[in-house]
Amino acid sequence: MVVNSTSASSKNPTADPAEENAFFPSSWSLGQYTSAKTDFDGTTIDAPTYDGSRWKVPVIATEER
Repeated sequence: MVVNSTSASSKNPTADPAEENAFFPSSWSLGQYTSAKTDFDGTTIDAPTYDGSRWKVPVIATEER
């Protein structure tokens, strides 16, 4: 079990107090492996023409954590 204290390295993950055995990434790993800003500038979607047939709807299902 990782203990979150001021003497612990910033490479240690932080325990999630709301859920047993769950952790948040360390500030070090977030800084090393993620960017502060993405290059996503939006998207352009042409207006779909509805012809009365079924539409396929993509669904992304996740758990709470």
